[in-house]
Amino acid sequence: MALLSAMVFAGGSSEKGSTSGQFKIAVMFGVGGLGDQSFNDNINNAIVSAKSQMDFAYDYVEPKAVSEFESFLREFAQAKEYGLIVVAGSDAADACSKIAKEYPDQHFMLLDSGAADANVMGVTFKDNESTFLGGYAASLITRRNKIGVIGALDIDVINGFIAGWEAGAKHGNPDITVYRSYCGGFADPITAKEMAVQMYKNGADIIFAAAGGSGLGVFQAAEETGNLAVGVDSNQNPIKPDSIVMSCVRSFTAIMKNAIQNEMDGKLQVGTTLQVGILEDAVDCTFEGSNVPVLQSVKDAVEALKLEVKAGKVAIPSKLN
Repeated sequence: MALLSAMVFAGGSSEKGSTSGQFKIAVMFGVGGLGDQSFNDNINNAIVSAKSQMDFAYDYVEPKAVSEFESFLREFAQAKEYGLIVVAGSDAADACSKIAKEYPDQHFMLLDSGAADANVMGVTFKDNESTFLGGYAASLITRRNKIGVIGALDIDVINGFIAGWEAGAKHGNPDITVYRSYCGGFADPITAKEMAVQMYKNGADIIFAAAGGSGLGVFQAAEETGNLAVGVDSNQNPIKPDSIVMSCVRSFTAIMKNAIQNEMDGKLQVGTTLQVGILEDAVDCTFEGSNVPVLQSVKDAVEALKLEVKAGKVAIPSKLN
């Protein structure tokens, strides 16, 4: 396996660092890799931000398939030079758990899934909170009273996004129609585009792309058909600012920085799962960077609803019925 060295620093020290004494982490990104302008890039940007303030280096791999997860993680663990191995995506949970058991002294951070082992820290997001705001906004913006969502896979973490989206839409308008489809993966923009085009033909004028890199196909379909799309994970509005009206975003910045610092200090809370949402400013719905005109009254209504969610006054489902 060729490990791609992302950054090299001088100085620093750690019992788990590289042979030069510098602290190192390893990162296994999700299928689709860097350049997805979504999940993987969001994580990488958080690491780069942490690196600008801290002294560490990192290596990373970009798996092409789920079948590669186990071998990549085993090679990272066998190297015995990484203070922390970051594992991106709930679909890597089984592989992470298996390798964690094989290397009980190695610490892992699993993003998008709960911790199942004593040497793993899990991180989950209350994505249903941000998408609840997004679905609510869409119900106020749509002109046809029909919206949609295209998920990557029919799995719990994606359905958490969708559950919030559909509930938010119904919160804004109980009579709204919400179409739902799955494109089959995180790196298939062609299929996602075909599904989006058909969904637009069926009357939807706003489609939420909960599909990682596949969402780029939804954005293309929105642009070509003159409709609107909604981004996910990172702020994707600038990708096609005339077609993407908003994004349901996550922030990995503080989480990544704190985890690396805690690992350096020997304080990482492995064996636990960190769950974050609107209250922790870890998820949100943003219109920033979009050129699509949205009434100020709609934005104000979304902000008011956000305060209610933050105060725990709104019950938001995390699973589909």
